[in-house]
Amino acid sequence: MWVTEGKTQHSALLLEEKDTQKHIQWSSTGKTEWVDASRVCAELAGRRRDRTNFYMNNAQHHHHHHHKTIKKPRRVAATVKEEPGVAVKGEELDVTVEPSTKETEDQNKENNDWSNIVAVEEEEGAKENDNTQKKVGAVPDVPISGEAVKQEVISTSNEDIKIKKEGSASSLSAQERLRRKACFEQWKKANTDPRTNQGRYVFRRGCHVSCITKVLGGSGMEPWPLVKRPPRLFDTGEDNPFIAPKEFYVAGDEAFNPFGPRFPGDQGLVHIGALNTNPDQKEFHLFVQCADKPHKRIWHGRGAAGGRMYVGVYKRVNEEDEIISSVRFRQDLISDNQKSIAEYYVKRHYSTCGNKLNPEVSANYANQGMRLFDGTRQEWNLLNSRAKDAWIMRAYLSDTDYTMEVAPVEFVRYDEKLYQCLVMGDCAAE
Repeated sequence: MWVTEGKTQHSALLLEEKDTQKHIQWSSTGKTEWVDASRVCAELAGRRRDRTNFYMNNAQHHHHHHHKTIKKPRRVAATVKEEPGVAVKGEELDVTVEPSTKETEDQNKENNDWSNIVAVEEEEGAKENDNTQKKVGAVPDVPISGEAVKQEVISTSNEDIKIKKEGSASSLSAQERLRRKACFEQWKKANTDPRTNQGRYVFRRGCHVSCITKVLGGSGMEPWPLVKRPPRLFDTGEDNPFIAPKEFYVAGDEAFNPFGPRFPGDQGLVHIGALNTNPDQKEFHLFVQCADKPHKRIWHGRGAAGGRMYVGVYKRVNEEDEIISSVRFRQDLISDNQKSIAEYYVKRHYSTCGNKLNPEVSANYANQGMRLFDGTRQEWNLLNSRAKDAWIMRAYLSDTDYTMEVAPVEFVRYDEKLYQCLVMGDCAAE
């Protein structure tokens, strides 16, 4: 549940109800109290912030002679106190990786370049002139092997989905609960802009004049664009410092990669097709699409849904091992992602087969699609042809064991200058 305190909402567990009062336990502190029922709601209200003067002035340039609604850029919900991606009834964190270890923090201190720092905080008792910095969001303390990372990513994702859907975290141990609370602090710092102390923006993809391609170039439709000619910086005209010719970056759909990093510093999986785009390129910029459903892995609130979140520069884990894992359609993907992938392939079939499925697929899997729909024949008949084809395609992909080859990736650094350039370029999603 969510309880309103002033202008913000905070997560809590509902313990008891009495007429106009509700007995709740705060998720952040564990304390209990009775509150007015009018302050309690089942869903978190979306949060958006007005544009800065830069965005307002830029919009006025394109206003011409007609009135235009100015949409607000979207952020991840990193600065609110409640945890991300929580269930409706009983909340636990959607962050399950280990916090940074002392060893990784010592390694991080070797490089004090501000552009590599995810979030900076002053050491306790540090002097005003002290340049000591602490890097948050380092590579988590998990086994560094390709298959181990894959299993860790998928298993924790499935565990979180189960907790969120059932609305109860009773299956978690007390130790696991404490670990998740500690990890939330890492998540919050990694997704907070140190300059503004606000949640970081998410960015547009596609053919919009102001989107990721404005700064990094490449195709707005490709999931891992290969940049032939990097664009010059839009404000100074200087050569692009973020990407070189024939380099790629990753910014694909969440449907095809629900196991990407959830925040800067997190480990995750990337489609092997991206890494094969330029085998000589060892590091690459990585964007993940924020999920549109609270129970999904990369959920960062309503305001961020659909936008691309920049999680930093990544590289393949143990590249010399060249470990490739498979994500299976029926075994590893939840229903939402199966649906999105099926709809994608229906669209591809329609473009090549005259607005219909491949005849062989349609003929051989129509009955399986109807059984997979799990409704009455009358309900099936009420579906339009495209919706039926999506179910038929799901049956086909499941029966043919559709798989995606992925490789585990790990965090290298966060390019703060790239992030700020995307913000100043008005690339934030609306």
